[in-house]
Amino acid sequence: YRQTCDVSLNADPATGYDFYYQGQWEVAGGTSFVAPMMAATFALIDQARALEGKAPIGLADVGIYAMARNTSYAPYAFHDITAGSNGAYNAGPGWDHPTGFGSIDAYYFLHGLD
Repeated sequence: YRQTCDVSLNADPATGYDFYYQGQWEVAGGTSFVAPMMAATFALIDQARALEGKAPIGLADVGIYAMARNTSYAPYAFHDITAGSNGAYNAGPGWDHPTGFGSIDAYYFLHGLD
């Protein structure tokens, strides 16, 4: 099993996401919020690729590591997270255990892949 992070999103419940529930606005976070958001991001990227006549990315990690090797687009396609910790590892410049390559900018990610 893999024990590393490829990319990340903010899952902190303290800074979480606004949602409307039973007539009022709430704030929450966690992987139950960010996993569907990441899946939706890749679905939108694949949809845009299809409109351009390109094949889908397939497994997300294949696209992520292909983008990481693209020196022209990678600095724009990933928002590097350089501060913070997951309790075991610290974030820093470039790939790191808590945040991987950082969060994705879907526009640059889409246009930087072949």
